[in-house]
Amino acid sequence: MFRLRSIIQSDESKLCPSLDVKGDYSLEISEVLEAADSSAKWCKVSSQDNLKVYKRSYKDIPFELIRSVSILSAPASHVASVFTDLSLRHWYDPVFDRDHSRVLEKIDERTQISLVHFSASKLCSGASRQFVVYRHWRTLRNGATVIYMKSVQHTDAPLGAVKRGHIHLIGYVIERFDGRGLGKPKESCKVTFVSQVDLKSDNSQWLNDIWQSVQPNTLQRLDRLFTR
Repeated sequence: MFRLRSIIQSDESKLCPSLDVKGDYSLEISEVLEAADSSAKWCKVSSQDNLKVYKRSYKDIPFELIRSVSILSAPASHVASVFTDLSLRHWYDPVFDRDHSRVLEKIDERTQISLVHFSASKLCSGASRQFVVYRHWRTLRNGATVIYMKSVQHTDAPLGAVKRGHIHLIGYVIERFDGRGLGKPKESCKVTFVSQVDLKSDNSQWLNDIWQSVQPNTLQRLDRLFTR
């Protein structure tokens, strides 16, 4: 059995208590659900290999909102455990630098602040970025888990030599999905990933194009790990 699966099966207790989908969940969760709404006007970027990528532009914000959707061959609770554990990110994100990333503060069982470092030197020179990330997640009563991330400031993460980007919004909506019609296990899940990030670059469009290609593909990389 692949080691990642055994790690997360012993770690699912960290997921929060369930909440009513129509209940009084936080504004952060509502923001992710609104951004991930498939009925909004989206422009399709690509559709291949079980990964659909869309984008949406805003008049008052120069950074596009990226939305990607994929079906993963693992239960929603397993996938949620991976996405809420920073120590597992190197399994599926090729530009994540775990040696320079760490949890700065654990606020409660479902909220933390982390320093996250992306070393993109293999893709293009000078593209490494740092983010100080507030992460909050909740599991809804229907079994879906919603993860919300945004940039914040923290006294334990002063500015350094690596350029710091700004996350306006990153989110995951992880829903139960019967994958048998797609040749996947019955207990699969549908993952919707949304991202609106300012990489603080003079050539922002060029670097954003790289970011938009790498980050959605982490869903496929994770799916391949679950199917080994």
